Amino acid sequence: MAIDTTIASKNILMLGIYRPPKPLGDKYYENLEVELNDLLTGDLNLDRLRPERREGKLLLDLEDFYNLTCLVDRPTRVTQTSTTLIDVMLTNRPDAFISSSIINAGLSDNALIYGIMNMKVKHYPVR
Repeated sequence: MAIDTTIASKNILMLGIYRPPKPLGDKYYENLEVELNDLLTGDLNLDRLRPERREGKLLLDLEDFYNLTCLVDRPTRVTQTSTTLIDVMLTNRPDAFISSSIINAGLSDNALIYGIMNMKVKHYPVR
């Protein structure tokens, strides 16, 4: 899902991406890296807390290459057997956000992520 908008004379593009949790095919990670480089982020099922694994390294390398900051710094999924950070919010303008975190809404086994941007918008009177 892509949303392209302008707020306070600033162009903003937001992408929401979902990747199935299990690799499909022999060249899955190579193809994924190419596609992410073309698109660039959402529920990627790439665990940011596991840099020793191929999937975690891929995500951290993309952040480094594109000078992105992950605004989510807490695990988004905690079970009895694992803790993961697979839902990410990446930006090249962390200063444009005044807050970001997670909410455990009980709707899923993953927490919801959110970011609040520091921008003023023009309010129009209600008719």
